[in-house]
Amino acid sequence: MRRAVRAGAHVQRHRSRRARAPVRPRDRRVPRVIAVDGARASARATRPEAHVGAGTAVHLAHRALARGPAVMVVDAHVESRLPGSLTGAFAARLVHRGRATVDSARHLAALLERTGARSVFIAGGGSVIDVAKLAVASLDDSRLLGAIARHGRDRGVMHRGAPGSEASLFVAPTTVGTGAESSTGLVVEVASGGERFAVLVVAPGTGIEAIAFDDDLLRLPDPLLRDGVYEAITRVAAAAFESPSSLPLADREAYDLLAALAAVGRRIGEGGRDDGRHAAFPRDSIAVDAALLSSASHSGWALAGRGFAPSSAWFIATELSMALGVRKAAALGLAFRPYLETFLTPARATRLQSIGAALGVAGEPSAIDDALTRLLAPEPVTRAIDAEYVADRVVRRFGRAGPLSPELARERIVAILAAAETRRRTS
Repeated sequence: MRRAVRAGAHVQRHRSRRARAPVRPRDRRVPRVIAVDGARASARATRPEAHVGAGTAVHLAHRALARGPAVMVVDAHVESRLPGSLTGAFAARLVHRGRATVDSARHLAALLERTGARSVFIAGGGSVIDVAKLAVASLDDSRLLGAIARHGRDRGVMHRGAPGSEASLFVAPTTVGTGAESSTGLVVEVASGGERFAVLVVAPGTGIEAIAFDDDLLRLPDPLLRDGVYEAITRVAAAAFESPSSLPLADREAYDLLAALAAVGRRIGEGGRDDGRHAAFPRDSIAVDAALLSSASHSGWALAGRGFAPSSAWFIATELSMALGVRKAAALGLAFRPYLETFLTPARATRLQSIGAALGVAGEPSAIDDALTRLLAPEPVTRAIDAEYVADRVVRRFGRAGPLSPELARERIVAILAAAETRRRTS
């Protein structure tokens, strides 16, 4: 029997479709532990509650409604999975399609102001969650959306001012990998001169009060499930590899998370079968476990003590995905091995051994990349990589006074991208 996974203030594994009452506040003093299929890691206390199981999204929606005027933001792909009577109870409903953009956030912010919403219920993937987080953040910072629109082409990271009073967010994620429901940042896209750019907005305190990891909503096609697990693994692995933590607990949790994510990846690869017992698992069960672990990479200690930007891989993959018009996992699939090889030092080689052990492979760039490529099972990328162009984007948007590592000079970025292009052509 799988155990409840704690992430945030508390987590409950619901055994029926009827949601149970949350744990009393005094229970928050209990040490928090992540435990999925036997893999354990500590999780630092965060504000959001977390509920796990079928029906928990509806439970959170009713909690949002109980606060007073509430707005629903729902991904078009999952709208039909929510009861019609529920969607009609909200003061307004926004059905989101496509990417997270400044315009979509501005539209939602206007809706929140018009309805006087005190809470927002969100059912969707990373882009939907980020739109809602940005819209709520903009209510207390009237210049935020304009600044992103004006400067997003040249600035890859922006910091939001101190939060004021905000609507509470109740979130039911429907995808795996981004961890948007537990991250203090959000990503929004801007367009300029026929080009697309992703802007990371650091927005702490965006008012997420509770999260529902609902089996009914976490039903993912196989490629998206693989992408999500791959993105979560590379996020933790790259940070642990590149940037040592000042907190001893962080490395232990990072390796435990990697082991748990690798186990989920094996279950995906084996059609939902567990290595030890050879017992079939429902696909939604795998997705829920993957979503919990991905969320824990942000809410726990794994990335803590490593600085603001512990992984240079994120900057390269973000610009590459925007330039090629592909998902981030596909961009990472091309650039991850060259990134590991470029950053390898004796100290990092030692950490890479621990990462390999957690993943169940040799601690070498080739072995780790081969294992992750088997998990990702990537589709071919047809568009060629212009290494010089993408490198210029990375340096312009994240270098100079930005968070880009001083180790990552432009020529090293070009070399990583040139190697990624070779991999693309030969894959």
